[in-house]
Amino acid sequence: MNENVHSCAGYKYYPEAFDPGVYELASKLVNDDRFYRTFVSYFLKTLLDPTQLVHARSAIVNEVQSLAPQAAMIKTVWCALSLATEKYFTRKALDYAWSDEERDEAQTDWFNLIAPGFVPGDLNRSLDISVLKAWKKKLVRLHKRDVGPMAACDMCTSKCLYSYEVKALSDNWWLPFDMARQRDDAPKLAAHLALNLCANLGGMYDVDVAFCMTARSVQHQDSFEDAQHDFMERVRAEIEKVIDQYKEPTVEKGKPKPEPAAKEVVAADGSLSRQQIFEVIVRIGLTGAKWRQLCEETMLANNISAEEVELEIERRQKYLNCAP
Repeated sequence: MNENVHSCAGYKYYPEAFDPGVYELASKLVNDDRFYRTFVSYFLKTLLDPTQLVHARSAIVNEVQSLAPQAAMIKTVWCALSLATEKYFTRKALDYAWSDEERDEAQTDWFNLIAPGFVPGDLNRSLDISVLKAWKKKLVRLHKRDVGPMAACDMCTSKCLYSYEVKALSDNWWLPFDMARQRDDAPKLAAHLALNLCANLGGMYDVDVAFCMTARSVQHQDSFEDAQHDFMERVRAEIEKVIDQYKEPTVEKGKPKPEPAAKEVVAADGSLSRQQIFEVIVRIGLTGAKWRQLCEETMLANNISAEEVELEIERRQKYLNCAP
């Protein structure tokens, strides 16, 4: 057995998962961009909503099954997850200039969270929500920065909590954003594009994640910081408007509760309804972006067919007279 195997951070939790054949396969999986992006998406979902540590873990298993259907699944999943964790924290530590001690502590905290859900045996599988909240609070402190890398970052309220995730998940996003920028309603289209990415990769709407996705994707478009800042200011306003319109109205004390609105609202955990996701995909399609590829996973997860999206895009184009 390779001596490096024993030094892997996940080895002590499940040594059998690091058998030579499993380790070799897991190493290949971690070097696959698709698998690593799935892992980063899983981490982002958990960062946004710690309960997704449990609810979203199936994405990791499904990805391993898709890429290596003949593998010893439980062992391969844990080995690949362990190696991806080390890759993630090593790269993130470089971006944030963490000390070795800070990196190792953050990595160990993460392993202690995920082990009960992936490692077989007599581990205590109950996880109190207070533990998850404490984990997130501690991690947020480690990420916190006063200044972001771009001029538009002064508007962000989460500097720089999501910077690495957005960078690692980016997959030529600038192409559809460039298309959107050519339209008269560019800020609105860019906002909807970012919100779709946010819902797809983060599992929910979040103002700062969508804002960061847009800022990083359009930063090459303007030669002057003032122009970029002005555009991003309008994009952020659109992002906030979209999210606000799906929230339930607040009720002032002493006033009767209003009748439920006809439109659907975002659930308490920030997740989106099928109709809301359908609307975002349609708006992405109206920008001329490759909505089939961008939204494929979201459509499958929410039982949305390409045919119904295409019909709705065509219907709106007839009225709007705007070819993508």
